[in-house]
Formats: sequence, structure tokens, C-alpha cells
Amino acid sequence: MLSALVLIISSVVISFGQFELCNSNTDEVLNDVYFVDQNIGIAVGDSGIIIRSVDGGLNWSTVKEVGDFSFTKIKFWDQYNGIVIGDAVYTTNDSGENWNILELENAYFLDIELIENDAAIISGYPSILYRIDQFGKSTELLSDTSFTFEISHLSFVNDSVGFGHSSLFPGGVENILITNDGGRTWQSIESPYEISIIEDISFISEEIGYRGGWYNSHLMKTIDAGLHWQQVDNCDASDQNPYWSAIIDFHIIQAQSDVYYACGWYGNIFKSVNNGDCWTALETPTDEVLNAIYFIDDTHGWAVGQHGVILKTNNGGISNRVEIAHPQIYIYPNPVTDQFQISGISEELIERINIIAIDGREIDAEHEGLIINMEKFSHGMYFIFIQTKTGIFMKQVMKS
Repeated sequence: MLSALVLIISSVVISFGQFELCNSNTDEVLNDVYFVDQNIGIAVGDSGIIIRSVDGGLNWSTVKEVGDFSFTKIKFWDQYNGIVIGDAVYTTNDSGENWNILELENAYFLDIELIENDAAIISGYPSILYRIDQFGKSTELLSDTSFTFEISHLSFVNDSVGFGHSSLFPGGVENILITNDGGRTWQSIESPYEISIIEDISFISEEIGYRGGWYNSHLMKTIDAGLHWQQVDNCDASDQNPYWSAIIDFHIIQAQSDVYYACGWYGNIFKSVNNGDCWTALETPTDEVLNAIYFIDDTHGWAVGQHGVILKTNNGGISNRVEIAHPQIYIYPNPVTDQFQISGISEELIERINIIAIDGREIDAEHEGLIINMEKFSHGMYFIFIQTKTGIFMKQVMKS
């Protein structure tokens, strides 16, 4: 029988992979990030804040703060010309040092997709679609009577074909839309998927796409242009519920199109290296919500989120810790409300169990046999180290 939950296993080295926390110099919520090269990056967020880094994201300074509203997205056409959207639209032609407002109709702009060499489509509320040309020097209000609600997420696969997501109301009807003429007209795709609060969509071709969100399935894939969706697999077959946190943003590396990233709640970052067929959870040093992730190549990437959190990696987020996985050990339920149970192994084979918080603290917990009580734990991610007669096995559990 287990006599106690031991706090320390001397042979286990805890690491959080290769994401490091950066000095953002702000506590504002950050909603998006973009790097024009390995040194110069711009992040945007609430309170109309635009911050900029010139040292690869290690340190940031505020270049603009325009009042009591939010910036939602940022994109760059090239090294110099970029655009941010939110309660207003601003453009830059000097790599983000200075920003100038575009005079458009009053709206809350939600998403932006770059098309052609100097054009973009931006969507907003209520029911607004704009086409921007010549880096913002020319604007066109697109009207389409085939739908009456705003497009909250955009994903274009070329200059003509794009997909959008539109919801009737929060928690209500979710629609996937398609355009074949650069956003001028849209058609709704009749999809039988279950109701799910969609946070982002990303299409890599006219047939293959992904959607992330929360409520019901969190990470889904389509191979028929959005007609049907299936939850994607986890690369670790021993984890039966890999996407217990919402997926908020996707990123596909342009120069290496088989490598995808996604981020979401509780500091979670997922990575796929096989065209999105399966995904692996990466380790990060935060449990804050991550709103956006961006990689400039296959090694240099950044993620931003709540309370000014900015993460950086120089090696694709891969941990240098070797994990030993036991294919028959399971923890359920996961996420945990009050208690979880370890199954797939007899109690007699277990020598000790360690619970370690994401910040590295060892946590004690009451238990009865293989039932572990987490009722008094704070919400967040915990690492469960199970030492048996044949080795040490690690599992992740989320306290909700």
C-alpha cells in the first residue's frame, strides 16, 4: 500500500521545455504578435496598446497607446508595411515604429487576412467587410446580402478562395462560409458538426482546414472544405483526452508547411509535425491564457496572452527532457474537479507518487489508494510523477 504521497523524487529533473518568459513591460492582455525578422517584433492588445521588441522578444517597449479600446490582430505584408485592427485600423510603413489611423466606418474589427502583395480582407462587427489595397492607401467596403452576421475569423488559401466563421450569437448557430472571389460574395457551408464555440479556423488548402475552440470538441479537422469535421488524434496514444483546454489560435510555418502550432487556455501550446494529423502538447512556464502564437521559421516562435505574458522559443518549443511513457497508465477524469484515479497499473507496483505544479513547487495531497484528492488545489496544470518498480512515468492533469 502507498503510505504517503512523497514530495520529492531525486532522480527526476523538472524542466519546462524551451519556452521562456519575456519582459513585456505591460500587464495588459495581449491579443496578437508578429515578427518581421528574428529581432523585430510587434504585439498588440487591450487599452489600444502596441509594443515593440528589437532584441528577438526578450524586452519590449510601448510605441503606441491610443485609449480605452482593444487591438485584436496584427499582420505584415513585408518587413516594413503592416496593419493592426480592433476598435480602429492603423498601418505602418517603418516596421512598426510609427502608426497612422485609417479612416473607416465605425466598427469593431475582428480578423484580417493578407491577400496578393499589398492587399488584405478585414472583417468586423456589425457585418463589416473591407478590402484594403496598396498597404492601406485604398479601401473598399465589401457588401454581401447572403449573410447578415459578422465574420469573426478568416482564413484565405489564395487571393480568391477563403473561409470564414460566423456565429449567430454566443453559444448559438455556428456557420462556416466560403468565398471564391476574394471576399466579395460568400456562401454558407451546410456542416452537420455539433455546436462548439469556435475561436479560430485555419485552412491550408481548398479542402483541408482546422478549427479550434471550446465546448464539445476543441481541435477538429476537415478534408472536404468544411462539410465534415473530425477530432484530430493526439500523438501520445496513452493520453485519451489531449485537448482539454480551448484552442484559440493556429499558426502554420510558411517555409515548412507540415509544421503547425496551436495555443489556448492554461498556457497550452500544441505542435504537429505531420501536416496536422496528430498533435503533441509542449511544455510552457505559464498557465495564463495564450491568445496568439507566431513562428517566423521552424525554430523561432513567440506566444502572447493574458496579463502581458510573452513566451519565446529558439528551438521550436521542443523540450530537452526525455519522458518515459507507460502506454497503460491513465488518469481520469482529466480535467479534475475534486479527485482523480490512477488506472492501468496495480497499487502494489507503485512505490511513490509526486505532484508538481507548473512553477516547479512540490504539492502534497490526500489520497486513498490510487484515488488522489485535489479539491483544495488551485486551478491549473500539474505533473504527476509515478514511480514504479520498472521506472518513472509522467502524466499531466488539469485542475479545473
